[in-house]
Amino acid sequence: MTRPVLIGNVSAATGDRLDAISRMLTGTYKVDALVGDWLSEMNLSWRAFEHMKDPQKGYDEHFLQSFKLAAEEFASQNVKLVVNAGAFNPRGLVVQVERILAQYGDKGKAKVVAWIEGDNVEAQCRDHPEEIRHLHDGTSLKEWKLQAVTSNVYLGAWGIARALQEGADIVIAGRITDASPVMALAAWWHGWQQHELDKMAQALAAGHILECGTYVTGGNFSGFKSALSNFFDLGHPIAQISDDGTTIITKQPCDNGYITVETMTCQILYEIQGPFYYNSDVIADLTNISFTEEGPDRIRICNVRGLPAPETLKVVLQGHGGYQGELAFHPTGLDIKEKFESFKLMTERILKDDLVNGDLTLLECQLYGSEVIDPRSQREATAYIRIFFQGKTEEVVRRAGVLALSNYIQGYPGVMPNLDTRLAQPKPFLILWPGVISRSMVIQTVHIKDRVIQVEESMPITPLLELPKQPSYEPTSPIPLPNFGPTVPAPLGHVVYARSGDKGPNVNISLFCSGRNEQEAIEKWHWLRNFLSSAMLRRLLAHDAARVRKIERCEFPNLRVVHFVLHGILETGVGSTAVLDSLGKNVAEFLRARVVDIPSQFYNLKAKI
Repeated sequence: MTRPVLIGNVSAATGDRLDAISRMLTGTYKVDALVGDWLSEMNLSWRAFEHMKDPQKGYDEHFLQSFKLAAEEFASQNVKLVVNAGAFNPRGLVVQVERILAQYGDKGKAKVVAWIEGDNVEAQCRDHPEEIRHLHDGTSLKEWKLQAVTSNVYLGAWGIARALQEGADIVIAGRITDASPVMALAAWWHGWQQHELDKMAQALAAGHILECGTYVTGGNFSGFKSALSNFFDLGHPIAQISDDGTTIITKQPCDNGYITVETMTCQILYEIQGPFYYNSDVIADLTNISFTEEGPDRIRICNVRGLPAPETLKVVLQGHGGYQGELAFHPTGLDIKEKFESFKLMTERILKDDLVNGDLTLLECQLYGSEVIDPRSQREATAYIRIFFQGKTEEVVRRAGVLALSNYIQGYPGVMPNLDTRLAQPKPFLILWPGVISRSMVIQTVHIKDRVIQVEESMPITPLLELPKQPSYEPTSPIPLPNFGPTVPAPLGHVVYARSGDKGPNVNISLFCSGRNEQEAIEKWHWLRNFLSSAMLRRLLAHDAARVRKIERCEFPNLRVVHFVLHGILETGVGSTAVLDSLGKNVAEFLRARVVDIPSQFYNLKAKI
């Protein structure tokens, strides 16, 4: 095709808005393809448990609900659809999708549905654990003490592209990289080859922008207050990708929300580990990435380079770590801290035996909120105590919940548990083990029209020892902070945008600011990059800094961003951490609430973010 391909996102995660597919298909822009993300490490484990209980399950039911609402419209249009909702049973999801389409006559029955296999590498991990290495410390899988429940490798774009070449209208995959659907559609549409790295890297950047849906149209955006009057029904984004890889991000004009340089900046740096964005098919060098406003809600992605893909693929295993539960109490009024300390003491004493003998492997008593003097309502005066516990067996965790709850009669004044105690019931949890696996151990196949096609790879490869390392450095050419003039104490978030997110046990966070004009923006940037050293970040993290094993810091000058990776702050990862903010999304908002010395020249209370 000579014209750009228009690819619309319709989901960022399981549980996203059900109306997204139908809204995208009936919008002003007639898209050529739809993509959606329904998988994460968190709900991949849910699908695994479902599949173990019932081999007919194991795919994402939420995708089916959304597809049903739009199936008639989809059947009548010439639109492609690529999703990762197959999880552990892509073939089972194919059967369900075909049944839905068959209800709409010949047009529905004519749609070709393909699926991708190869991401489940349970056999390879079982038979060759010594050849699979941990992503961070290099230890072999053989040394891991847990029994794997799931073992999934991140597949790339070329299997999807092959399915599209063979005539697929819908491609259903399991674990693929989040950007793979966009990359595959662009490569198929324009006929790109596997060695065209710059084009694939630009499509990777576009896919990363699209993958979180409304995150780039105003969702999870620290500047959301500027659009409070219509901050609902936010539109999902659309990528317009040309043959040379040039991409413009936009949305359906009829939908709410907005796409700006700021929302794009937040999303491109979400959940990345530095300027080198590793992918199964290419490494995108984002060092000099920038955005150009082409018009209202139209932002062009610029200056992305492609490097040869890694010789290994990322693999994530999840092992059964035991069972967990939690209880909630709501202290009210005066002496909140003392009430918490009293109840914490009671809880630790009553569970002491199980903690000492090791049956109870974790107990955390957490207080959220603090005393409010002269509250105007009981709600304003109420805080939250969270009792979180993990153990080796269901019996131990069930007993812990009963014993902790039994303290409420003898507890602090006004003690009352949340009457819904279902969270205290034992639930199995999984612990992540991220690693790398040789490409030669992974076989990717396309299933289409009763054919099975093995996917061949021919892209350039970067040897393991030659992979670019993520830079980590403190401010270069430092400017003394007093040079920026008088200061005013105020929340950092009054002048700084931020976005954070989880990646296994780590959290990445990007902080940046803009100005009323180019000169002010440049001056703010120089202040921010000098102010935000790793030492300052630890100071701002305060009590939470103790959970951070290591901090990596780098800058994106074109975007005026200071970027950090906080290693270990989520402990063992989303499925097993005791941290309430298990996805790391609120680390950014916590830091924005910290009071710092902001140069008076940049601070205007009326114009705060």
